[in-house]
Amino acid sequence: MTRVKKNHELKSKRHSIKYLAVLSFILLGLTTILTSCSKDDEPIENSGQQTVLPTLTLVNGQTSTNYGVVGSPTTGSLQYTIKATAPDGFDTLVIEKVVNGSASEYETIDITHPNYVEGSNTFTYHLNYILSEDDVNDVIEFKAMLLDINNNADNLSFAKTETKMPMHFSYLAMRTDNPPSAANNFPYYVYADYYELKKETINGMNISTLDKNVAAVLSWNDGSGLYFSSPNITIETQLTDNLTEKSITKFKEISMTADEFYELNIYDSFEIMNLFEDASFNSHEEKAEDVNIGKIYSFLTYDGNAGLMYVKDLEVQGNVFFVDVDIFYAR
Repeated sequence: MTRVKKNHELKSKRHSIKYLAVLSFILLGLTTILTSCSKDDEPIENSGQQTVLPTLTLVNGQTSTNYGVVGSPTTGSLQYTIKATAPDGFDTLVIEKVVNGSASEYETIDITHPNYVEGSNTFTYHLNYILSEDDVNDVIEFKAMLLDINNNADNLSFAKTETKMPMHFSYLAMRTDNPPSAANNFPYYVYADYYELKKETINGMNISTLDKNVAAVLSWNDGSGLYFSSPNITIETQLTDNLTEKSITKFKEISMTADEFYELNIYDSFEIMNLFEDASFNSHEEKAEDVNIGKIYSFLTYDGNAGLMYVKDLEVQGNVFFVDVDIFYAR
């Protein structure tokens, strides 16, 4: 009986194993069928080479605003290099000049350009722009726009620049008296316009039609001593009565040495303006008082042009003062 029972149990186990195997096979088949019918798992077709977008990079030149001066050997031109890269194929590089926000085409490079290497996917562009008087008082910059053969694009703005003219540098031998005699041949006035800086006499001003170009008057009185002043507040009115238009000039005494003054040159136009803006006003903002050898005065004229005056010599003969000054004047 025991042997028969064991044989029966063995047959039951074999039957169970066979049943499980068949069931597993059926389930596997169903899983395969369901998997094959799933839309989410459809076979991925070969999509080909992935698109690589074109890029523009600045290779040479500063990213901040450039302060240029016409004619300067260091800041008189814009020297910039950009690299255009189009991995899928180079098509066109357009350079625009933007003046006060208004753009115009400056140069266009395509595959017919003599500097383009046939089959190349890159182009290196060198900007060599010489600043001129036409650029003064404008904000200019350049913009590059790159297009590849698939019409993918990139752009880059560069060479943003503010521009000034070089300064005048003049030696002026000024002269006044105490009290002012209004002598016609005395050079009482510093005459400054866009194109010249000079000393001027009453005779000279009598035939001038530009009284507003008198930037300063040299005079003397007990309160201010020997002084340069704005024409509109000159106390000795006999020196300004004949001026029909009296401009306003502001003065600041500057703490700097003669060596520092003569280290400047005519291309330091922005530095001259910075000196005026950074200094404090004198006791009277429209007068440079107590003129003496070695003193340095910064001034700003009615039309916004800055200057720097160094008193290099002073001589007194009786009631006459001879004052020699060197002046940088930005225009």
